[in-house]
Amino acid sequence: MGRQQWGKTAVGVMLAAAVMVTSGCGGEAEAKKPAASASPSVTPIAPTLAEAVRNYQDDMRDLSVQGCPEDCGAELSEVYNNALSLRKWMNVSEAVPGTFTEAYRLITELQKGYILRADMSEEAGRPLVLGPARELNTWLTEHPVE
Repeated sequence: MGRQQWGKTAVGVMLAAAVMVTSGCGGEAEAKKPAASASPSVTPIAPTLAEAVRNYQDDMRDLSVQGCPEDCGAELSEVYNNALSLRKWMNVSEAVPGTFTEAYRLITELQKGYILRADMSEEAGRPLVLGPARELNTWLTEHPVE
């Protein structure tokens, strides 16, 4: 395989990975997809949308009360995983299309921050995750789900 062909292949693979990471932002098409089969993760999938919201808000409350320790990676990973679980349940929710548009945007922003962070043990990387995580928590409080 020539050097030029190799470069094109590598760029194609990276582009595909970037699309997969950012395409899960939801929307009407996402809402109509059936639930994916369970896959192993650090955090078990919540049994309902309300439970997913509760898990997410519990994590955020713990961070507010206890603060972020010097190495906050485990805590931010938990928030991240619960945000992804929340998105999964929003995707299969029977809510009116567009209901979760802002929540999807914030989850995607949180996800990008989590992926781009250099090191969560450094305070400089934390706002990339904590900023949208706190905004999402506020949005969930202002828009309760049943």
